[in-house]
Amino acid sequence: MSIEGHLPEMLLKTNLVHQEKMNLILHDFTPTYIILSLKRMFLTVEKNISIVKPISAMRTGNGHSPRSGLKSGMGQKEETETNHHRVNTLEKGDDMTKKTICKRGSSGKGRRGGLWAVSLIVSIQVVGLVLFSMATPGPVGAKTFTVNSTLDEIDTSPGDGVCKSASGYCTLRAAIQEANALLGTDVIKLKTNLYMLTIAGRLEDACVTGDLDITDDLSIIGTGVKNTFINGGKLDRVFHIMADSVTITDVTIQNGLATDGFAADTAVGGGIYNESATLTLRGITISNNAASGGDSAAGGGIYNDGTLTITRSPITGRKSTISNNVARGNTQGYGGGIYNDAVLTIKANTLLFMNVASGVGTGSYGSGGGIFNADTLTITGSTFSNNVASGIAVGSGGGIYNDATSTVTGSTISNNVARGVMGYGGGIANLGTPDRTLTVTGSTISNNSALGGIGGEGNGGGIHNGNGETLTITGSTLSDNTASGPYAVGGGISNYDGPLTVTGSMLSNNTALALAGLSHGGGIYAQSTTLMVKGSTISDNTASGSGEGWGGGICGDSSDVTVESTTISSNAASGMLGPGYGGGIFHLGNTLTVQRISKIIKNLASNLGGGVYTGINPWSSSTNSTVVGNMPDNISYD
Repeated sequence: MSIEGHLPEMLLKTNLVHQEKMNLILHDFTPTYIILSLKRMFLTVEKNISIVKPISAMRTGNGHSPRSGLKSGMGQKEETETNHHRVNTLEKGDDMTKKTICKRGSSGKGRRGGLWAVSLIVSIQVVGLVLFSMATPGPVGAKTFTVNSTLDEIDTSPGDGVCKSASGYCTLRAAIQEANALLGTDVIKLKTNLYMLTIAGRLEDACVTGDLDITDDLSIIGTGVKNTFINGGKLDRVFHIMADSVTITDVTIQNGLATDGFAADTAVGGGIYNESATLTLRGITISNNAASGGDSAAGGGIYNDGTLTITRSPITGRKSTISNNVARGNTQGYGGGIYNDAVLTIKANTLLFMNVASGVGTGSYGSGGGIFNADTLTITGSTFSNNVASGIAVGSGGGIYNDATSTVTGSTISNNVARGVMGYGGGIANLGTPDRTLTVTGSTISNNSALGGIGGEGNGGGIHNGNGETLTITGSTLSDNTASGPYAVGGGISNYDGPLTVTGSMLSNNTALALAGLSHGGGIYAQSTTLMVKGSTISDNTASGSGEGWGGGICGDSSDVTVESTTISSNAASGMLGPGYGGGIFHLGNTLTVQRISKIIKNLASNLGGGVYTGINPWSSSTNSTVVGNMPDNISYD
């Protein structure tokens, strides 16, 4: 006979009332993380009071209860009697209930007989606990902590809602521990001061030692980059961020040192390692941090594997600065300022200045002095200056190394250097596989250098585009860039295999300077590709070598070259010990087209083809385009 038939209606109503009270209390007064636990407890209570399944459902595969000592062999008659006795005892009150539990608790059937009573007691206790929590509510999220000490001490009781270290102060580390333990986006306010990390100990994620681990949503606000400093003391990186959303405003993050990462022999994120968060940095300075040690190092200032935005402070109005950071590895150093492996947006006059990506061992690589981008990078209205990518073998992308998709708009890339035996892209290197794209719009790329060492070459003083990637330049200026080495290729731009389009832009005063051999393309060098130059000016560029100099303005090697509505003037190609060909354009192989009121004027070659030197005869030139006033001649054929 089912027990449900014997349960008094009053008991069922009591259970419903308990649930209604629970729901009201939970939703109005109880933190979210407690709600689910209490609901599960009430569901268990409700199931036990109803008892619609036999106790055998709890048994193991061999038919015995998982709990030892329970007796077996009770027949159906005893079970029915037990059920009848259970209901009767309910009507006699609490004393009798306790006796029944004691009396029947030694057997499996007796255990079942007392189960509803245990459930009722548990239900009452849980409701009492919730009512107590209503009267004395625990800490909830979205708290604000004001740090009042520069000591580096842990919180005495993380999660109690009180930021207090053993010394009785609210320290930065203690405040972060409290924020980690509470739900919601908490706020930490820092006063004008230096906050030094002094507790050594790497490789833990509870913010107890070493770096400051952030695991829950948080906003940290200082009083300005010249007032509020968080100093890693070279004990560890400064911040390790594992939350969903974090914002840091008006602070300086400095002197962090990362010697570990997500893989053996890899160091990542000297200042900040953003593992997953939507991280916003506003009016901050990231300076003098390093990722160093092991075979590879990435992100001297920041390693980003989340969604990172760097912008101006809405409070002080100050721009953000990433400066003097280093990524140094024995074989590979990537992203002196920032290594981006997810989504990165840089805007509002952000400055990346004097960062270094360095490979220091034999055959090593240094890539992306300012930034190494491995995913999606958007740069708007910002400046990259005096950054260096240096390797014993290869240095690539003094300002930016793009290995995915990058868009640069309204920005300045200047005075950056890529150097090694092979130096690629003093300003920007766009390398990887053919699906990589680089788009530059309304920007200035100037005074950058790609420097090659003994037996090597410098490629792309301003920009190097290799391995078939797509490069598009619109409304921009490339000036005073240099590619130099024993061999020199593309003072302004060197482009291999992939399509290059230059529209409405100016390339001027760029130099390809070879110290021991050939020099190709003072303005642009294009090999095995399609080059389109539209509505642009290419002037005062030089290809000069100790051997031969080819193409002061443009050198097209086995490429389809089209010049449309463009002026190519006052460029020079010369050789110290050899000839200079094609002061304006040097072209061998494939097609050459000059059309739509283009002008090739006042260019100089030390040997032949002051205006154009080409192996294509005839080449295509529209009647409204001109090739005049070049020295020693206007056109020469190979």
